[in-house]
Amino acid sequence: MRALLEKAVARRPAGGIIFSGGLDTAVVAALMRGAAEGPGPIRAVSVGVGPKSHDLEASRALAKILGLRRTVLHFTPEELLSRGPSVVRILKTYDPMAIRNHTVIYCALVRAKALGLKTVATGDGGDELFAGYSFLFDKTDRQLDYSLRRMQRIMSFASRDLGEAVGVKVTAPFLDPEVQAFARKLKKRDLIATYRGKKIGKAIVRRCMKGTLPERYLWRTKMPIEIGSGAHCLDRYWEKTISDGTFADESRWILERDGVRIRNKGQLHSYGTYRKTFGPPGPRAGAKLSCPDCRSPVEPWESLYCLTCGLWPVKGRPE
Repeated sequence: MRALLEKAVARRPAGGIIFSGGLDTAVVAALMRGAAEGPGPIRAVSVGVGPKSHDLEASRALAKILGLRRTVLHFTPEELLSRGPSVVRILKTYDPMAIRNHTVIYCALVRAKALGLKTVATGDGGDELFAGYSFLFDKTDRQLDYSLRRMQRIMSFASRDLGEAVGVKVTAPFLDPEVQAFARKLKKRDLIATYRGKKIGKAIVRRCMKGTLPERYLWRTKMPIEIGSGAHCLDRYWEKTISDGTFADESRWILERDGVRIRNKGQLHSYGTYRKTFGPPGPRAGAKLSCPDCRSPVEPWESLYCLTCGLWPVKGRPE
């Protein structure tokens, strides 16, 4: 496992990393030290939002341990949301979860570009390949294998599209074909472990980095990007700044005018940018199924997730 990851990193030299301080980015950063793009220390870009960011705390300590040259971006909710329209236009979505999470990545990539970095690495794929999500921990071997294979079949990552738009190449060593092939052969005992009385995923990744990363960070519990970065505070911001009356009036008008159901204030905040850029969402010629809320085509169907509005699970309607 360690040798495969080292080869994957070496095949994708990068001068920097989008660095949350979570396990996946810590592993990649640690292995990058001998395979950096260019001289000097590896640049690490970390993003925090609002009054408290767990990622900034973890990334600060790990950057010092790993000898990274760290750049910190700390935004208020208003500052982060001012970058949101760019993400709407790049990813063609008004899903508030996507806007919240991917704006963090977008801001990091913009700063990486400003720092002169041509290529940056991410930890994309670690959770999907090595069972990082807690809902997988109690599944049987057969159930876990089915869930992981399905997840791997439909996984996609916005970082590459965002990087292309910004002008920075994004690499993801965990998505190396050899690493993926290895991951598909693993059993539950390789992936799920118990640490200090709690079940935890990505066991084989943690074990192969023993002695390289401190135990405190090696066995850190997974934290979703919106929690780690602090971007979940946007939910409270939307709730506070859009009144219930405004939401009711505007969502009713959008339903009457566009046939689009707006489910929450986060959607309402970004829908105007989406509509101004792309027009109202709707079915595409040749699509067999569409989202019942926004009428966008849902492909692949088995993902059960609408990329346009974020509805999940989708129970689509035939076109």
